[in-house]
Amino acid sequence: MKDTKDMKSSNELYSIFIITIFLILCLFLNACSLIPSKEEDSPPGTSPDPAAAKTYSPIVLEDHTSDLYGGTWIASCNEYLPLRQEPSGASKLVGRVLKGDTVQLIAYDSLFAKVNYEGKEGYVMAAYLVPANEESHNKELQIIKAVESYSYEQMTADLQSLADAYPAKLTIDSIGKSELGKDIPIAILGDTSASHHILVHGAIHGREHMTSTLIMSQMEYLLSHKNTKFLESSIKDALNDVCLHLIPMVNPDGVEISQKGQLPDDLISIYEQDLKQKKTGLSLMEYARRWKANANGVDLNRNFDAGWEAYAGAGGASSERYKGQSPSDQSETAALSDYTLRYPFDAAISYHSNGSIIYYEYGIKEPVNSLSKSLAEAVSHITQYPLVGSEGIEAGGFKDWAMDSLGIPSLTIEVGYRQSPLVLDEFSSIYERNKYVLPLTALWAKDRLK
Repeated sequence: MKDTKDMKSSNELYSIFIITIFLILCLFLNACSLIPSKEEDSPPGTSPDPAAAKTYSPIVLEDHTSDLYGGTWIASCNEYLPLRQEPSGASKLVGRVLKGDTVQLIAYDSLFAKVNYEGKEGYVMAAYLVPANEESHNKELQIIKAVESYSYEQMTADLQSLADAYPAKLTIDSIGKSELGKDIPIAILGDTSASHHILVHGAIHGREHMTSTLIMSQMEYLLSHKNTKFLESSIKDALNDVCLHLIPMVNPDGVEISQKGQLPDDLISIYEQDLKQKKTGLSLMEYARRWKANANGVDLNRNFDAGWEAYAGAGGASSERYKGQSPSDQSETAALSDYTLRYPFDAAISYHSNGSIIYYEYGIKEPVNSLSKSLAEAVSHITQYPLVGSEGIEAGGFKDWAMDSLGIPSLTIEVGYRQSPLVLDEFSSIYERNKYVLPLTALWAKDRLK
């Protein structure tokens, strides 16, 4: 009997042991199920945030450059365009594209366009090509229309039209006033609470007013083509969590002088002095057309506090290169400087019109110079404008000040080829080459490019 009782007791202890182990195992497994996995960081009972889970692969720009350009273009010249073997004026001549003949655009390269003409590939000057079907080419923009002299009045009317058409996306404000009391409008595309901010401005030089048309056109394209494919996603995706601050015309007074070809009475003495000192041989009207300064004869892009003291320039008020009596002593530069200090800008772009090149460097400070070069290389991939390092030679410019004083990666993008003010024929190729610069800069700011 004792053996039987002992056996029974042993069996009971064994059963209790097994049950205990089972219960411990169940508790352990249940606890594990409450621990979020690597793929799900959300608390139990909630769905994971799709935005938080989304990851991006770097975009390799070299894979996409050839996708951006094409179409049929017409030679707009006096007699013919030289068709060259390489993108150089010294390259071997392989043919002639007669005035009015059509070519198929393949790509851009610096001042040149690679084209196919009657089955032969070569390079012609891009500035002398216009779209074969202008109506089709311009239909993507319903509000902004390129004209020879895009005026301040037209710009302000178009800004209001864009704001009315896209009230949830676009806000119009003013950064201040010009020396003659004109508002300097700014268009804010996106939410000012976004993580990234980009500043873009044009027409800081009066005669470079085609840059106003360009920025306005870029703006409408982004607003009206948000679902358009760009690189590996869409324009909407590229601009997500990015706020664009666009100032199409920093120098409205200088633009008016250039467009009208007429100096105000108090500026005629500047022309007479330059004529007397043989600094110009132009007629009064042509001198006014080529006016770069503001209404006080100050070159606004030599009026910023970056190397200002060392910059010589003109000795007094002039159509260009006079730096003023002190840094930012002009209403326009003071307004632009003040606005630049209001937001933590990831990048700044200044549009000018002289030479189809990109300036990206000022001084030797790091990391701003390396970052500016990185942005310049990205922009160069889609515009095919070559890069030019300043080596600290320039001074007093907005780019110089933004880099040197604020550490903002900044570019000066020079568009066009011919003497400013640029002729209307140049606009279409300028627009095509710069249409995607802003979404590209947004991707760069979010570190999405490789």
